[in-house]
Amino acid sequence: MGIIKVKIFPKRTYFFVIVNSVLSIFDKNDKCIYMQAVLKITEVRNMSEFVVIKVLTSPTCPYCPQAVRMVKEIASRDPGVIAIELSVTTPQGYEEAVKFGISGVPAIIINDQRVIHGLPSYDALMREIEFVRR
Repeated sequence: MGIIKVKIFPKRTYFFVIVNSVLSIFDKNDKCIYMQAVLKITEVRNMSEFVVIKVLTSPTCPYCPQAVRMVKEIASRDPGVIAIELSVTTPQGYEEAVKFGISGVPAIIINDQRVIHGLPSYDALMREIEFVRR
């Protein structure tokens, strides 16, 4: 088991926990915001290099599956990107929507700094990710 406490975003502290090849990320209130099986754990030199992308979805949204696929594809190609899907029908998803003033889905939140409303092109999403990394 490994526990890593890291500040990634201004005024935000996250705890990365790996237990039995499952990565979990908890916020400072011990709320699990992400959980994913980890098949290969690679050495991470600087945790602040992670980009966390949250995709807010709803079960009836026709564009949400495409947004989720695009973000998961980026995360699968880039080990520095973590993709999180949150349905606005869950308490966590609803809380994120209210916090960022989101009234429609899909919506993509990058590092709690940038919000994209609707379904962006792949290139537009990559530009936003690179902007956040600077």
